[in-house]
Amino acid sequence: MMVRKVGSIMNKDNKKVRSLLMNTLEIYDYESYGVFIPDWVDDCIRGGICRMGITKPPSTYKVYTLLTYLDNINVSTVGEVLNRKKQALDGTCYSPRYIQKWVAVTTNASEAILHHMEMYPEVIIQLGGNNE
Repeated sequence: MMVRKVGSIMNKDNKKVRSLLMNTLEIYDYESYGVFIPDWVDDCIRGGICRMGITKPPSTYKVYTLLTYLDNINVSTVGEVLNRKKQALDGTCYSPRYIQKWVAVTTNASEAILHHMEMYPEVIIQLGGNNE
C-alpha cells in the first residue's frame, strides 16, 4: 500500500499546455456558434476524466476551461476556481477530496496533451504553432 507523504501535494506547471490551448488552437466553430475542441485534445481530456472515478463525470469543456485558465495546477488553484461559484450559490465549499480528484483529472489531461505535443510535433506545426 502506498502512503502519501504530508506535503506531497502536486504542483503541475501548465504554462506550455495553456499557451498551446489559448494561442494556437482555433476552438471556436463559427458554423455551429459553439466551442470546438480538436479530437486529440478531447481524447486527452476524456482520458483524465475516466480516471476521476465518480458516477457523474464532468464535461470535457469544464476540464478544458481549467486547463486554459490555470498556469499551475494544484489544490489551491483548482479549489479557488471550483469553489468560487459554489460559494456564491450556497455559501459552502467542495470537500478537499473532491478538489484532489479535480487536480488529478486536470493534471492527467495536461500531461497527456503535453505528451501528444512532444510525440507528434507535426500536428502542432500544422495548426500554426511552433513546438518550442
